[in-house]
Amino acid sequence: MSKSSLIIHIGPYSIIGGVSVHIRRLTDGLSSDYEFAFIDESKAEFCINDSRVVCLRKGQFFQYLKLVFKARAVHIHTGTWWLRSAHLFLMTLLRKRTFITLHSANTLGGSKSIALTRRLLKLCRVTVICVNPIIKDKIGIEEALVKPAFLPPMQTKKLPPKILEVLEKQKGKKMVVSNAFRLILKDDTDLYGLDMCIELAEMIKEECQQIFIVFVIANADVNLDLLEAYKNRIEQKQLHQQIFLYCQSLSFPDLVKRSDVVLRLTTTDGDALTIREALYFGKTVVASNVVERPEGTVIFKSRDTRDLYEKLTENMSGNNFALKNGAEGSLEFYRNLYNELR
Repeated sequence: MSKSSLIIHIGPYSIIGGVSVHIRRLTDGLSSDYEFAFIDESKAEFCINDSRVVCLRKGQFFQYLKLVFKARAVHIHTGTWWLRSAHLFLMTLLRKRTFITLHSANTLGGSKSIALTRRLLKLCRVTVICVNPIIKDKIGIEEALVKPAFLPPMQTKKLPPKILEVLEKQKGKKMVVSNAFRLILKDDTDLYGLDMCIELAEMIKEECQQIFIVFVIANADVNLDLLEAYKNRIEQKQLHQQIFLYCQSLSFPDLVKRSDVVLRLTTTDGDALTIREALYFGKTVVASNVVERPEGTVIFKSRDTRDLYEKLTENMSGNNFALKNGAEGSLEFYRNLYNELR
C-alpha cells in the first residue's frame, strides 16, 4: 500500500449492518482509484481475517497506529460518540486529513458529548458528512455536508435455498419483507418491530388477506428468550401461512427484489439503507414516522399496528418512485471528496 493513495476507513466493517454495507460499497466502487484498508470496530468474533483489516476489539492498537501513520487520509464512520472522539483526538494530534460520516443522530450522545465532538471537529482537518439535515442541525457544524449514505448494490447474490423454498410455497401472495441486524429492546420496546410484524400477521389472517411476511434477523444470537417467545406466539396463533422468520444473514437487497413491499418499523432511525435500497428497486416502502423519510415512502404512526395494517393494504400495487438517478451520483460525490488528496 502506498501512502499517496491509502485511505483508512474506521467503523464496523465486518459485522452486517447499514454502516458496514455503506463502507463496503464505497470502497469497492472506488477500488480502482484508491487503496483502502480498514480499522474494524466489530466484535472480535465477527472480524474478518483479511490483511487489510485491523480488528480494534482484538487489542490490535499497534497495528492501528501503524496503519494510521501510513495512510494518506482517514474516514471515520464510528457510531459510539466517545470512541469517535478518541479517533478524532488522535487524528488532530497527527494532523491527519480526516473525513467523518455521521450516520445517526442517536449516536451523538447528550449535550456534553455533542459539545466535545463539535470542538474536536473544529480542531481537526476534517470534512464532516451528515446523512440527513437533522444530524447537521444537531451537531451544529455549518460547513458540514449533507449526503444520504445509500449507495446502490454492485452485484447480486443467490438467496439461500430455504428462502427460495418459502417464496415458492407462498407464490401468489403479496410478499412483504422486513429485517433486523439483531433483536434489540430500546426502552422495553422492540427496536425493529418484529412484535408488530407478528401482530400484523394476525390481522392478515383474520382478514384473509393474501399477504406473506418474511422477517430476517441477521444475528439471532442476542435476546434468545425474546426470539423464542416470538416463535412460540407464531406457533400458538398458527401464523405459518402469514409470516416466516429467517434467523441468518443473507443478501437483503436480493430479497427486496423478490418482494412487493418493504417495511421499516424502527422506533428510532437514521438515514435507513433499507428504505433507499427498496426505493431504488421501485418497491413500496412503509416506514414509521420517527424521522424524516425519503420522498416516495409511505408513512405510518410509529408503534400503531392498525395504522400500519391500513397503510400496507392501501399501498400494495407498487411504487413508481425510484432513487436511481440520485443513487448513481453518490459514488461520484465521494470520488470528488477524495480527489482533493491527489
